[in-house]
Amino acid sequence: LAGGIGATVAVYAAVNAILLTSLPVGDADRIVRLQFRAGGHDSELYRADLEKLRGIGAFEGVTAYQNARTFRLSQRRVFGQTVEANYFPLLNVVPLRGRLAVDRDTIVISEGLWRTVFNADELIAGRHIELSGKSVTIAGVAPDAFRGIEIGFLPSLWVLNDSRDGVNLAAKLAPGIAPRQAQAALDAAVPGLGLQSFHKGPQSVRVEPAGQFVSNFRELAQVLLTALSIFAGFVLLISCANVANLQLARAASRSREFATRRAFGATESTILRQFLGESAALAVAGGLGGLLLAWWATEALTSFRLPEMNVALHVAMPIDWRVAAFAVGATLSTVLITAVCAIAAKPLLRDALLGLQVALSVVLIVSTFLLIQNLHSANKQVKGFDPSQAHFVSIDPSLSGIKVEQMPALIDRLLETSIAMTNKVPLTLHGEGVDLGDKRFTELYLVTPRFFEALHIAVVDGRVFGERGDKNRVLVNEVLAKSVFKGERAVGRRIGAQGEYEIIGVVRNHDSMLIGEHAEPMVYQSLRENPVNGELALIANSTVPRTEPQLAYFNARTGRDQLDSALFVPRVVAAIVSGFGLIGLLLTGVGLYAMVATNVGARMRELGIRLALGATARQVLAAIL
Repeated sequence: LAGGIGATVAVYAAVNAILLTSLPVGDADRIVRLQFRAGGHDSELYRADLEKLRGIGAFEGVTAYQNARTFRLSQRRVFGQTVEANYFPLLNVVPLRGRLAVDRDTIVISEGLWRTVFNADELIAGRHIELSGKSVTIAGVAPDAFRGIEIGFLPSLWVLNDSRDGVNLAAKLAPGIAPRQAQAALDAAVPGLGLQSFHKGPQSVRVEPAGQFVSNFRELAQVLLTALSIFAGFVLLISCANVANLQLARAASRSREFATRRAFGATESTILRQFLGESAALAVAGGLGGLLLAWWATEALTSFRLPEMNVALHVAMPIDWRVAAFAVGATLSTVLITAVCAIAAKPLLRDALLGLQVALSVVLIVSTFLLIQNLHSANKQVKGFDPSQAHFVSIDPSLSGIKVEQMPALIDRLLETSIAMTNKVPLTLHGEGVDLGDKRFTELYLVTPRFFEALHIAVVDGRVFGERGDKNRVLVNEVLAKSVFKGERAVGRRIGAQGEYEIIGVVRNHDSMLIGEHAEPMVYQSLRENPVNGELALIANSTVPRTEPQLAYFNARTGRDQLDSALFVPRVVAAIVSGFGLIGLLLTGVGLYAMVATNVGARMRELGIRLALGATARQVLAAIL
């Protein structure tokens, strides 16, 4: 019972933390996310269009943010968010220290960063630091409970957004405006705003509750948590049925005691009260044990960290009163069921409970098998590229103070011992964008010439980059070529806001962020001709040599490690579901044992007579089975 309640409460604590928790901000019920869609695809909004949405009267204000940005602070990498200047004033977050405001020279840091890096300095507000080579002032400290509009991401700081990249949207409803009214206002206004997007087709902006899981994982988290909730519910049902069956077996073994009590005048209600007391003790012990197990599980999950995935993910999962109430309700239900069933003591009821246990266990085992089989198949269905022979290591030249103008020479030196370099390895969640003009914005890979060879990405038309002279030339994937040029040959055509990029090749579609994702348009530019000094990855056929002593090398991994990181969350869920299946099977085995033991106890005289008349032990065993 404790195992069933503990597993269920832990799962529903995760559901509560990821799907139901409200933001720790002022007027939390008025804060919403805005999800931009174009041509049936969810997309980030082009930042230049933000002002167009701010003119819609259903909102008191509209702001924007970007997740998973990397900064350099005292020779360490920290993750943060870039936000608009009105981000904190709109959310009305109560500062822990100082004030919460960002501008070109002012940032906000998290409580975690304040305690670990700045030793909880009480005079932190107004302190000057160097961030990614720029002098900035710390305005204040955000409380630990505030992690941004989307939960799951763990930012260490907030910086003013001055890029032209796509952004995520949040808004504060005007007083007296309900979400459905805001949705109606958006439905009426958005089609006429002419918002920029790569995808052609109808445009819309959807109002969603704030405080949901990070957008890259949201749908996956909802699906996995739904599945885990179902499995946990099955385990709890099996636990309750098992307890009821054990109580029935115990009641059957005490049938003479009950008969004696009735002979001395005890009523059915007296016997029922006795069993209620015994069951209550059992339920209290199970409930307390379940809550203890749930607390241990949620603490373990809270302190758990995902493997290196270029983002900092973290979810706090406290057990609140709703989850505790669920545990108490499950415990009381078990008390009533076990007490009533024990008094009824009908063989048919025992058979039905055992049948229920077996049926639920079969569902759990079969579902677990299918999930593991699907994961095994997914491991073989990475689309469009093969990283299995590659080795990667990340660098960030900006951490070593290297300037952009120094990058071409550094790239040439690094490529003497590596096959290729890129700003993004497939199956990582970060990325850059490029403006293609005509209201189109798509994902950008900066790569060196042998990138496609190193990852076995097929070039289906044209050529790859040369050593020099391809600054304004690009490769595109099949999705972009087909959607923009409508089946005509893309090689030789031009794209970009001003038509500044000439297409020299088309490559096969491949997974970019998640395994099995819907293919999205991608553009590839020459890294050597368009250098950046942010985070980059080196690719080699074996362990990447570390030839530049001034660079910080980190996150060394193989292609198999890269695939394992992409499959990490599903595999953890598969392990949890497998555990549920094994628990259900174990509980069913215990219930079956109890029922067989009860039947054997009731037939002891019969079995003794059979043995006395010459039956063998094997014949008696066959009769029992």
